[in-house]
Amino acid sequence: MNDRELKYQIDAYTAELFRPYIGNRFRFRFPEGAAEVCGPALDLILVEVTEDERAAKSAARRAERSGRPMRKPFSLLFRADMENRLSSGMLHLEHEDFEEFPVFISRIHHLPEDFDEEDQPHYEAVFA
Repeated sequence: MNDRELKYQIDAYTAELFRPYIGNRFRFRFPEGAAEVCGPALDLILVEVTEDERAAKSAARRAERSGRPMRKPFSLLFRADMENRLSSGMLHLEHEDFEEFPVFISRIHHLPEDFDEEDQPHYEAVFA
């Protein structure tokens, strides 16, 4: 996507939309107060996109009852290149293809066994 095209908006976010971005860098801008302590932004690399089938079935049942379409829940796992002070927080995602939006990310302390990047900080964002 280039600057002349519309950016993806949060209502359109799905696991399928993010999968092609695995390996890409996303910038997360800190709120003003936190920026003084943590710096202006944190660059994270998207390493995994996961859908929870049980949560997806639950969302489908809620959508059926309400008559409104609901997004399948999914999560994004990011890796930081360096240690930082953030444990969790509401940050603004900035990426050239996506509309800027606030997202809550949490530091993950226990990674799946098949991850070989345990020595680097990882963060998760969950979308429901």
